Order: sequence, then C-alpha cells, then structure tokens
Amino acid sequence: MKSTAIIILGRNVGDNRLNFLIDLGGFEKVFDVPFIDAELDSVWKSWKVQQVSKGLGIGKGAAGCYLAHLAAWKICNDHEYSAALILEDDAELTNYGHRQIHKVIEDFLDKDFNLLHLGNDYKVNTKNPIKLILNYGFRYLAKDTYERLILRFRSPRYSKNDFPFSSHSYLISKPMASALVSSEPNFLSPVDVLLNGISTVKNNKVYRTRNMLFVQERLGRPSRVTILGR
Repeated sequence: MKSTAIIILGRNVGDNRLNFLIDLGGFEKVFDVPFIDAELDSVWKSWKVQQVSKGLGIGKGAAGCYLAHLAAWKICNDHEYSAALILEDDAELTNYGHRQIHKVIEDFLDKDFNLLHLGNDYKVNTKNPIKLILNYGFRYLAKDTYERLILRFRSPRYSKNDFPFSSHSYLISKPMASALVSSEPNFLSPVDVLLNGISTVKNNKVYRTRNMLFVQERLGRPSRVTILGR
C-alpha cells in the first residue's frame, strides 16, 4: 500500500505551526530535520578545503539548506514510504491546498511522478504592482496571476519538466530520493538549482502544480540562507 510522510526542515524548537497537516489525514508520520550549520558539517568542511583555492561553490547558507534536503531524502530512502512531502519551515498551506492536497498526492502516486513542486515562493502583494513587475517581469506575473486567481477554482493541473527555483514545498518519490542520496554531495549549486536541472530531463518525470498548494511565509525574518550566504 502506498504511503506518504511529511518531513519539515529547519523548524525552531516549539514551532508546531505545520503540525496540523498530519490531522488532515493521509500522512503516516511527521519527521523533523533541524537547521544544519554547514560549518559544523564534516562533508562541507572537507569540500571547502579542496575548493578554497578555486573559489567555487555555494555559500554556507545554501550549503546548510542542501544538507537539510539531503537529510530529508535519506529519511524517505531509509523508510518504507512511497513518497515524502518535504516542507521548509516557512511553507504555508493555501486554501486551495486545504481542499486539494490529497487529490494532488493521489495523482502524484498514481501517475508515478518523481518530483512535484507545490507552489510559488512568494505571496502576491498587490499594493505595489510596480515592484512586482520589476522583480518578476510582466509575462511571468501574468501567468502567475492566472494560476493563482483562475486555477484556484479548477481541479489540479500540472506542468511537465518544470521545477521553479524554490524548494520550500515539494513531493518526492522514494526512487528519486534513492537516486539523489546515491550521489556524492555536490556544493556547486543550491538545491533548487539542482532540482530544476533534474526537471529538464524527460525521463525524470518532474512536474509542478499550476495550482498554488503552498506559498512561502516569511515569518517576519529573512531566511537563514540569505543571512549566511547563498
């Protein structure tokens, strides 16, 4: 029987904001992966020593993020779950997500997807449309507005070979998790760039929902990746 776990990355002690997800039903267990300080990680330190003269690779913030996702993939790989819902601590379920998350998970499992991105990494603030256009571009915002305003009344739809540059919320299959943990850690690019690259290969079966199930809630603070360095 197919089953799904929830894995939450980087929560502070006592932060139970996302625990309600288990009460929605359909999930087996919630796992927590703590924030990882890359400077204390032996794999990262060894890699940096080898690359220090070349000036290559990501910063320690992005490295910690990658290591946290790697730990989540290992949990999925090491247990008997068919898939895992991976969330960074600032992911926020939308109203559409409340209504459709189980349908999306059923589609993910039935269609044998390997990765499924679950929503954009920002909330729309219509008070400053000029800033939105400058930050994201008119064409992108037009598509994004259509997906947020129109598709929220439609059944789930999916875009193939598509994984946006954010990693705050996605579903991953056990086979994909196994493939990712079988490779040596690589700190040349952030985790979202890695997953975006994987999405360009048709056989990898990577998709995104065109309906917003999760957005990123900033929680009143800059991300640790931003603070420590991408």
